[in-house]
Amino acid sequence: MRRIPIALLYIDEHDAEKWKGVLQSQDNIELTLIDISRSDWLEQCSRVNYAVFILRPPGLVERTKALFDERAQLLTKRYDAIFYPSLLECLLYENKKYLAYWLKAQEIPSPPTWVFYNRAEALQWVQESRYPFVGKVNIGASGKGVSIIDNPAQAKRYVDTAFTVGLKPRVGPNFKHSSIWKKLKNALRNKKLVKRRLTTYKAVLAESQKYCIFQEFISHQFEWRVVVIGDSYFAHKKMVYKQMASGSLLKDYSDPPLKLLDFARDICIKNSFLSVSLDILESADGYLVNEIQCYFGQSDSFQMKVNGVVGRYVYKGGWVFEAGDFARNQCYNLRLEHIIRLHHQKLETLQQ
Repeated sequence: MRRIPIALLYIDEHDAEKWKGVLQSQDNIELTLIDISRSDWLEQCSRVNYAVFILRPPGLVERTKALFDERAQLLTKRYDAIFYPSLLECLLYENKKYLAYWLKAQEIPSPPTWVFYNRAEALQWVQESRYPFVGKVNIGASGKGVSIIDNPAQAKRYVDTAFTVGLKPRVGPNFKHSSIWKKLKNALRNKKLVKRRLTTYKAVLAESQKYCIFQEFISHQFEWRVVVIGDSYFAHKKMVYKQMASGSLLKDYSDPPLKLLDFARDICIKNSFLSVSLDILESADGYLVNEIQCYFGQSDSFQMKVNGVVGRYVYKGGWVFEAGDFARNQCYNLRLEHIIRLHHQKLETLQQ
């Protein structure tokens, strides 16, 4: 059997670990690891005629995320290969201002969002705004860097901070996932990991965001997390804790409305999305897309249950539920199955 030449592009080695594990377990894959931040990144990408470039952008430091996006964009112009996730998915990943621009340009319903690079303009807006509203930093997951702004005095302090020292996301261990004692035990066992995390935290804190991203506050008790990988659809509710669903880890595995799946499917088909999660709010006017990410957390071993049964939805002229452990290993096995299917489909097309 001819092996599929695949290049895994990354900057943070920790980000690449899940992909490495699933790819290296396959006999039919010839894997090359490429740190795209190196000076010889283009030469490394040119040494083999890769069938697939797997993109694993960083999601904590804006400077390295911009570097990854720039270089990935050049590669998509140069090589006729499969890029997974797609370039658009990577550009939207952990880039809230770009996501806001893109959703508006595509006329996809979303919470109204404003980006201000001018202090006077931002101050005028907060004087006229309705409260509360949401302030966001551009990069950061699990609700880090999201602030609920309740009054004009708080808003002015927020704007003054943004245009002087700059805004910074919150960093550090997430004790929602495990206790401080468990974190301490893990740290003592893995000093190399601790050193890497401290280096990352230092890089995050070295950045400052000198502009404002404001969003209308949409009152909600939950938001839908819809995960789409190829033709597999999963959905569950992320429940609100302290006014936010992101990072709460509180979930409700109710059967999702089929119109929600229709809404997500329409967006994914129109934009040729390969592997995304969509965080979707319900409003009086319908569904609103709040986030789109090509990499996302998964605290449980599954993404959906219907009547207590783990599985997925697929569209076969209508929505069909299939029971099974499709989201195991944080969906990486399912992503790889999708990549291999895309590769074979491309070969069949070329042979016609």
